[in-house]
Amino acid sequence: MSVPVFLNSSFYYFERKGVSDVQTIMDDFENQVLHVNVPAWSKPSAGLYKSPVDANGRWYDVLFTRITQQKLEMRLRDATGVTVCTRRINCPTANSWNVHIFTGEHHMHIDVDAVSAVVEVLFAGMLDPTPDAAHNKYVYGNGSRSTADYADSSCDVAHSFMIDNATPGYGFRTTSYGTGNYTYALLSMNGSRIYRPVGLWCRPTGENYTSRFAGRRYNSLLTESTLAWGAKVTIPIDIGLSGLFRVTGVPTAYSAKIVIRIA
Repeated sequence: MSVPVFLNSSFYYFERKGVSDVQTIMDDFENQVLHVNVPAWSKPSAGLYKSPVDANGRWYDVLFTRITQQKLEMRLRDATGVTVCTRRINCPTANSWNVHIFTGEHHMHIDVDAVSAVVEVLFAGMLDPTPDAAHNKYVYGNGSRSTADYADSSCDVAHSFMIDNATPGYGFRTTSYGTGNYTYALLSMNGSRIYRPVGLWCRPTGENYTSRFAGRRYNSLLTESTLAWGAKVTIPIDIGLSGLFRVTGVPTAYSAKIVIRIA
C-alpha cells in the first residue's frame, strides 16, 4: 500500500485572528504561496498567483482583487486562459474575523470566520486524474458569493465551477458520500467515520449532456456532516501513517462536509 496520489502533494496551513481588512488576507496568502510553499507559486503581476506546473504541464491561476475593506474577489483561470469562475466573500463590519488559509502546489482554500455570521469561503485547485491520463478538464473552484455580492446558494460541498465541454459553469459535481437517502454508509459497523475522496464530474469536450469523472481534489476528503466546522481529525492515509485534517467552512450538502489536510 502507498499514499494515494491525491494525498501526496504539498500542503500548508496558516491562521490569523483579529482581521478587519481583506488586504490582510491577500498579504497572508501571498506570503504563504510565494515564501512558505514548496514548490512555490509565482506572481506574474499584482494580485495574480500562478500555481506550480505539474508533470503534465497543468496549472491554474487566481487573481485577487480588494473590492472594499470587507469584500474580496477571486478570479480563477485554467492554463489556457479561460476564466472558470469569479467569486467573492463579503465579511461583516460588526467584528473582526478569524482567517484560515490552506494552500499547496495543487490547491488553495480560504475560510473566513466572522464569529457572528456564516463562514465565507473561496477555493480553487486542480484534480488528480490517476490512474487515467491527464486531460484538460482539471480546474475547479467556487466561493460564497457572486460578483454582485449575493450568496446565491451555488457554493456547497456538492457544487463547483468547472468547464463543461467548452463553457465554464457551476453544477452538481461531487461524487456521492452516502447512498440512498444520503444517511447510509456514513459510519462503519463499529461506529468509525468513513472518509472518501472528493471526486468531481464535468462534461468532456464535444459532449453537452453526459458528465464523466474528472479526478479527485488534492489533500481533501469527504466526511459525515456531524463534525463541526474547524474540528480536526486524524485520518490514516497509509500503513503506519496518518494525516491531520481540518473541517472547512464549505456548506454541508447531502450529509457530507469537506476536510483538508493541515499536518
